[in-house]
Amino acid sequence: MSTNRTEHYQLHAWEPGDTFLREEFNENFRLLDRGLGEKPELVTGVTTGDGTRDRFISLGFTPKAVLLFSEDGHSNSGYNSYGGLALPGFPVKFKAGDPLTIGEGGFYISVGESGSSRTYSNKLDTVCYYLAVR
Repeated sequence: MSTNRTEHYQLHAWEPGDTFLREEFNENFRLLDRGLGEKPELVTGVTTGDGTRDRFISLGFTPKAVLLFSEDGHSNSGYNSYGGLALPGFPVKFKAGDPLTIGEGGFYISVGESGSSRTYSNKLDTVCYYLAVR
């Protein structure tokens, strides 16, 4: 029987002197097949701004990436930002604030202004499309 297990997949790991059980090999193969068979899931959606400074969009999972565009396909238009590509710990940055930030269980969109620069991802009645990677 195996003495140890691997950190991530909890596969059987043997030490010198351990006996080998066929069931342990088969379990390792099942775990690997399940783990390697996982493919990223893409989730799409539409959000209409409510005008609040920061708004959380709940996805029910913490995304690995979120891509956000206005309904006309822009992430930036002149001095206005509607979104872009955010990764965990790497929000979309803009002078007027961060229009898109990944959070636990979803992402944040915002409204902000700094001089002539504006963040519009949650501007009242502004429609944005998003693609999130699970």
